[in-house]
Amino acid sequence: MTPPKDPSNPIFQVDYLQHPVSDEHLREVLSRVAQALQTNLEVTSGDRDQALAVGGGIRSLHLKHRAADFHQPPLTDGAVFQRIQDLASSIFASSEAYELIHHGPFTETTGPHVHLGHYPQDAHPPGVYCKIEGLTAADRGKYKVIRVVHVDATGQAS
Repeated sequence: MTPPKDPSNPIFQVDYLQHPVSDEHLREVLSRVAQALQTNLEVTSGDRDQALAVGGGIRSLHLKHRAADFHQPPLTDGAVFQRIQDLASSIFASSEAYELIHHGPFTETTGPHVHLGHYPQDAHPPGVYCKIEGLTAADRGKYKVIRVVHVDATGQAS
């Protein structure tokens, strides 16, 4: 018998919707995102063996099995993107490097979403590289780093 859910300590789920995400560390981070934002997370894309016909270039972390695209209803993608940055200290490891992208309505990819990637060791200095793409028609296909969030060993973000 399953114990009753404690409403003071909810557990939010990551639904992979049959989209594999092989990177175990990334899977843990996605779970922390769900808990921190207190809503279930729906993965819409994970590991890929070939680049998409639209957007998603050959350098995509999806091709290295190190990225996931997702939504967190009822939150908007923009709200999710901002809240992940705000709550970075409870989500990300200080020794790892990540890419967080808000793909907007004018994205060159398959549609608006939030993307989270886990860079290979030594590919980038530790931090969360926050990027935007496709928020306006002029930004379509242009990836702009708007902020790098650093989480120190004590769990503080700056």
